[in-house]
Amino acid sequence: MNAESAYLFRHALLRDAAYQLQLPGDRARLHGLAFAAIENVFGGRPPEPGLSTDGSLKEFRPYAGDAFARELAGHAGAAARDDLGSAQRLYLRRAAEHAERQNRHEEAVELWKDGATFERGKRRADSLYRAGCAAATRGDLQGAEALLHSARSIFCRAQDRLGDAWVSVKRSDVSRDAGRLRQAELRIRRAVALLHRLGSRLREGGALNQWGTLLMRMGRIESAERTYAKSLALFRRLRHPHEGITLGNLSILYRQTGRVQQAERSMEQALSLHRKAGDRRFEGITLGNRGILFAETGRAAEAERSYGEALIALREIGNRKAEGDVLSNLARLFADTARPAEAERTYEQALAMLRELNDRRAEGLTLGNLGSLFFETGRGEAAERAFEQALALLREVGDRRGEGVALGNLAELYQGTGRLELAERTYEQALALQRDVRNRRGEAIALANLASLYQETRRLEPAERLYHEALAAGRSVGDRRFESFVLGKTAGLLRETQRPQEAERLYAEALLLDRQLGDRSLEGGHLCGRALCLVSLGGLSEAAEGWSAGAALLRSLGENKEMDRQVAAMRAACAGAGVAELEAGGP
Repeated sequence: MNAESAYLFRHALLRDAAYQLQLPGDRARLHGLAFAAIENVFGGRPPEPGLSTDGSLKEFRPYAGDAFARELAGHAGAAARDDLGSAQRLYLRRAAEHAERQNRHEEAVELWKDGATFERGKRRADSLYRAGCAAATRGDLQGAEALLHSARSIFCRAQDRLGDAWVSVKRSDVSRDAGRLRQAELRIRRAVALLHRLGSRLREGGALNQWGTLLMRMGRIESAERTYAKSLALFRRLRHPHEGITLGNLSILYRQTGRVQQAERSMEQALSLHRKAGDRRFEGITLGNRGILFAETGRAAEAERSYGEALIALREIGNRKAEGDVLSNLARLFADTARPAEAERTYEQALAMLRELNDRRAEGLTLGNLGSLFFETGRGEAAERAFEQALALLREVGDRRGEGVALGNLAELYQGTGRLELAERTYEQALALQRDVRNRRGEAIALANLASLYQETRRLEPAERLYHEALAAGRSVGDRRFESFVLGKTAGLLRETQRPQEAERLYAEALLLDRQLGDRSLEGGHLCGRALCLVSLGGLSEAAEGWSAGAALLRSLGENKEMDRQVAAMRAACAGAGVAELEAGGP
């Protein structure tokens, strides 16, 4: 063995002690040598990244030595050589970029701030802007606001209106995420007007896209759609791949307002553009949104595949925020397909990730879904806590659509725990909100839940009317699972009001959907419900067959509470028909 190759420091203290024995000039020379050696290993000095706030929109190009950029910046600074001053600034910037790409946003904030101390004028403002962006991503909205304010002040003093406009776009995002929606709109409106006057069409398109998203959050759907259309027109005129980003957002708007075919068409166009551009980030986000569309239209297997593809893409690039969103939606799919243990594990995984990133809105939505799982599995107190936390978070960030969903969840819990007056008031609040933001799917759910409450309190005529309204709204958004659910609820009301023939027909219609969708939980309940109708109609042989199959399905899924309810109903139906009680079989 060569003696020199084994001459290594085995302890950091020994290394530091040896370092301190060197004279300052010798230390500087050692740093200069280390800098040159490391830079040489990676093939020399990389190119200077473009500024984020200038007109070039120059993409950051990764470099083999980016993982060592912070170390290179340190050596360049400690070498105390005038000719390495620019190298120190370069590597601090590249180190900050690298930290962001690795989702080390706290480290990125500090690196951008360190880099800003070596810069002047617009370059300093740009570094402060990037520090503000990183602070916002890690959830430090107060810190982000201060950094962005400093950046904008420098741009204003330099009379750099483009920099001022682009910082204003990000400040609007910060206001939105903090729940200050009116302030957010004032900022984005000003930025769009300024970018338009400057003729910066590409940046104007991006700002319009973000304005559309803000308007969606505020529930102003028509304005959001018009704003997205303007963004799309600009990107198409420029033949820019960011067209895919706006198409993806527009597809969400279409989905939420019941235009399922338009939503799916826009989503596929967006996905094609992202793949053509090699943009794995937006490909992953779009695949996740496609999973939601598939889930809401009863295509559970396709939804699960799309979520899986999304997770692969997002993990590949380290986008933890979007990964958390996809995990939350995947957990909901597990819950809807009778896999509660998988659902709970996945919700907890998503929540841990979203809390780490301080994504308050996504945390609120996920808590609401987890609360529903708690409620469905008999944990009422845990469900109520989760719903209340979700409602507080969604109100805090100004998400009116999410607030409507959370209110509906709370109302359902109040109904299930006997607080019927409170449940009715809360359902009405939820329904008003969902109508206000034009969330047709949310409106359908609120209508069905309110109908269920009316049915429970013996207001059967308005209950039937609301079920029909809910069915029409659910069909308008293509939600086939919800359609089956409401058909079953309506059939139950018809049976209750002595119309077994009409009820049997609706149960048969629901069962056809259940089998197409592979929804064993709904199928089990609807088989039992149809059997109750057949007992009243005298079809005992067919009733016994359906009853046995439905009971077996419900028991195999562990839905004992629903089975107990069905057994009590069958006992009453058989007594009313004057026949022996049908046996459900099983344990």
